Amino acid sequence: MHGLLLSNLSVLSLTGADRRSFLQGQITQDMARVGAEAPTQGALLTSQGRVLALPWLVEREDELLLILPTDCIAAIGAHLKRYILRAKAICSMPGMRIAVAGILPSVLPATLTERLQVLPLSNRALLLGEHSELTGYLTTHTQPLAPCDWEWACVMAGEPTVTSASAQTFIPQMLNLDLLDAISFTKGCYTGQEIVARTQHLGRIKRRMFLYEVSNAPASKGQAPAPLTPLYSGADKVGEVVRSAKTSTATRLLAVVTIDAHLQALTLADGSALTHLPLPYTIIESAL
Repeated sequence: MHGLLLSNLSVLSLTGADRRSFLQGQITQDMARVGAEAPTQGALLTSQGRVLALPWLVEREDELLLILPTDCIAAIGAHLKRYILRAKAICSMPGMRIAVAGILPSVLPATLTERLQVLPLSNRALLLGEHSELTGYLTTHTQPLAPCDWEWACVMAGEPTVTSASAQTFIPQMLNLDLLDAISFTKGCYTGQEIVARTQHLGRIKRRMFLYEVSNAPASKGQAPAPLTPLYSGADKVGEVVRSAKTSTATRLLAVVTIDAHLQALTLADGSALTHLPLPYTIIESAL
C-alpha cells in the first residue's frame, strides 16, 4: 500500500443543529446520502449555475466535513458564511486538526486505528485524521506515493476537480457530474438549481468532459497542462483542460470539449496531439 499526505486538499467543517438542512440548500447532492462510511461528491454553484467547488462530503462525529482544494478553501468558507444567516450552523476551517491523505489501492487497511477515517473511492481512498497521527501512520504503514501517481489515479477515474483558477467556468453537466451521481434531480431547491434542471431536461448538453493522452510530447519535459489550458481543432478553440497528470511515461488529461469536436484531431497550443481515450463510465447517447 502506498500513501501520501495531500497538502493540496484541506477541510471545511460545518457544525450545529442545522448543518445538514443548511447545506441541502447550497449543494447539488442530496444530503440524506451523506454518511461516515464513504465520501459523497456534490457541487457548490453560483446563482447562474456555475461550479464554485466540488467538495467531497463526509460525516465525522458531530460535524460535516467538506474536502476541498486548499487554494479555494478560504473563498468557499466565506461563500458559505454569507448564506448561513439565521441557520444554526457554524462554518470553520479545522486547519491542522484534520489533515487529508491519499492511499493506493483503495483497500481498507487492516492496521487502521479508530482515530483515522478511511474513505474509499473508485480506485483509491482518502484518509482523514489529526495531522501528526496521520503522518505517523503513513510513515509506519505505507510506502511513499508520488503526487503525480495520485493525480494520475484521479484522472483515470474520470473525476473532475475545480480550483480557484477554474471556479465559475463550468456548469455541472459539462463536468459529467450527472453521470458521476453528484447531482440530485429530486431533492428540491438549492443555489443554481434552476440552471442545472433546465440544462438537464430542456436543452441539449453541448459540452462534456472527455479523457485524452498527450501523444507526441516527451513525457520527461515540461509540466502537465494547467487547468483551462485551451484545446484546439485546427485554429478553433474547442475546449479547455479540467485536470491533468504527468508521469515518467505519459501525460493524460480530462478536458471539457464541444461534443461535436471531441473525436476530431485535437492539439494543445504547442502542437502536441491528443488521443481520445475511454472514460471508466459511459457518456450516454442522449448526451451526445
